[in-house]
Amino acid sequence: MMLLISVITISMMRLNPLPQTIYERVENKLASLGFAISFNYIPEPSDQPLKLKASFKNSASMTSMQISGTQGFRNSRENKLRVWRMGPGGSPPEGSLSGRSLGEYCYHINTELTKKVHVLGDRYDIEVTVPFKRDANEEVMRERDLAASRICESITRYILAEAMTIDLDDNGRELPSSRLTGLETPKTGFIPLTGWAAREHVQIAYDAATSSASFTKNSKTVKLYLASSKAVVNGEEVSLGGKFIMARGNRWFVPDSELLAAIQ
Repeated sequence: MMLLISVITISMMRLNPLPQTIYERVENKLASLGFAISFNYIPEPSDQPLKLKASFKNSASMTSMQISGTQGFRNSRENKLRVWRMGPGGSPPEGSLSGRSLGEYCYHINTELTKKVHVLGDRYDIEVTVPFKRDANEEVMRERDLAASRICESITRYILAEAMTIDLDDNGRELPSSRLTGLETPKTGFIPLTGWAAREHVQIAYDAATSSASFTKNSKTVKLYLASSKAVVNGEEVSLGGKFIMARGNRWFVPDSELLAAIQ
């Protein structure tokens, strides 16, 4: 299977060596969910640090997927928001398909045969579209609709969470080469979720289908979603102080003190 290739600077490679690129990890995650790549754009050096455009297909579920990701800036993000709001079809609904926190700005499209999630941040513009085929059987259609919604949002979360960690080392510390602008949330005070869980004596259960993780602490059920700035505590969303849950492959990063405060 052809691998998606990321091009990153030599300095970043020295400071933050990765066994796999973000594109390979995205492809591997989709492969584990039954998706095979049908098209990919090979990034050029000028596309760094993020340029992603690819299509995938799951023959078993008759589902396809198109994903794109680019480096964005505040001005382009604001311009994009204005274009959305001025479109002939009206503005897409704000928020994620599930209604849970996702990224800084999130819009979605939820039609009978297409699911789309589009997230915009200070530097990232990521879109995932999942169209699926019609079937005369209503039960089959309901199953396809639910599956498409889940995979669309889950992969959007995964890609954005991966993009966010470009400024972190493997211990969750901000790299000296960080390109944070000052307009973004500072990436300080993060630690790996595994280390946090060990210190707090909790067992983490991961759900790849929804890009979420769950645990119980202080008699409270807590659920974390990738690329979210909120923890779900006993079913209610609680702010993490504007910081996001991030990931690199299977390594999740959480804001230490903010997560503790959310579950007190």
